Amino acid sequence: MPSESAGRKALRDHGRAFAWESEYAAAFPLAWYADFLDEIVRRGIRVVTYRDLFAGVDDYDHEQRFPLEKAAWDSRTQDSHPPTLVIQHDVDYVPEFTHRMIEMEMACGIRSNVLVFNELHATESQEAKRPYGLDFDLLRRAEAAGFVIGYHNNVLQRGVRTLAEAEVKFEADVVALRKQVSIEYFCPHGGRAVEIDGKSMHNYDVPIPQSLRGTIRWVYNRFGVKFNSTWSDGGIRKRVGDAVDSLDLVGTYVPSMSPGRRYFVLVHPQRWGHQVEAKLNPTLAERPWFKRVIAAHSQVAS
Repeated sequence: MPSESAGRKALRDHGRAFAWESEYAAAFPLAWYADFLDEIVRRGIRVVTYRDLFAGVDDYDHEQRFPLEKAAWDSRTQDSHPPTLVIQHDVDYVPEFTHRMIEMEMACGIRSNVLVFNELHATESQEAKRPYGLDFDLLRRAEAAGFVIGYHNNVLQRGVRTLAEAEVKFEADVVALRKQVSIEYFCPHGGRAVEIDGKSMHNYDVPIPQSLRGTIRWVYNRFGVKFNSTWSDGGIRKRVGDAVDSLDLVGTYVPSMSPGRRYFVLVHPQRWGHQVEAKLNPTLAERPWFKRVIAAHSQVAS
């Protein structure tokens, strides 16, 4: 019999299903993420973190998308080198889903960047009614294994009335999280717009507080590191046409990776589980490739 793949073993050992009341309907099967990890290993794709990209580079110029970092990358990268991949997790809800994904990655020798809130914002969604309990022991263990733990800025959804208040809350969040883990990278949470001073504003309108400049880098959402190509599981409810087919992470996106280039995958772990709602996006549900994924990997929530 063929030996069990690293991804499948990681799924069996660490990708535990939660009780039904906790294993709410997801967009993608967690087993498909195990296939993603296996495909990375099989193709010899080099997975790195933001800390790897910025090693030895003193570049905090996020507004110019880190030109020194990109120049350093170009100087040491050749077309013969394996494709390079950065994986980022935005932990919007239910950290337990992230915890099991981290454990799967660790078992496969793959490191990711995990961006967390300091506090969950108020919302009516079912996901957000669950506790936002981060396992800092696991996060520190992952950090020791080379993962990056970063900050996900959601301050505008937490009752601020001015940008000045938003910056104060941003700073307080980072200070609090740095008591637990090393916070050197961040990105704004999407979230709904909030009216401030008569203007519709998002978290990406909040600047880095002056006290944190030179110690934290803005790596995604409005500003960020340059990549040859990016993939995201965000906004799936609104996708149509080619934007739906671009979601084929394992069958299309990973095989598109070329030597000497670098790629980015944004995963929201709460969207990956054992009970999949196939009609979350009706267009996606009818795609043959997605039907094959569903048939192969999961039960379907009614």
